Amino acid sequence: MASCCQGLEGSYNTKMAKTVAILKGIQFSSDCGLTPCSLESDAEAVVNWIKNKKFKDSVFGVILNDILVLIDKMGNIPINFTPTAEANKVAEGLAMKAVKEVEDRFWMEDFPGYVRNLVLVDMPVKAV
Repeated sequence: MASCCQGLEGSYNTKMAKTVAILKGIQFSSDCGLTPCSLESDAEAVVNWIKNKKFKDSVFGVILNDILVLIDKMGNIPINFTPTAEANKVAEGLAMKAVKEVEDRFWMEDFPGYVRNLVLVDMPVKAV
């Protein structure tokens, strides 16, 4: 339905960048008038913090709280850890592109050509 790649200004460690990416993804879906049926991330610690509503690291607390508020407003969307090898190929492709892009990019009812094959990889396999 919609996709985007946005750069983050500043220098973040991997865990912080993935936490901000979850927040930006939820904000983007809300801005588009969409409600995700679920959220996935390959950042297991961040997923556990959100699920358990326990933030051991205060540096992440404000961002995690914003995520929880948005999830609650959207109807308590489930969030799950998914190893990178199993899914999130589209998100990973968009993230790699965002690192190289000068400006943010947004697509509605479409997606960029360079992730077309990744969309097919991310689609669930149906048993025959």
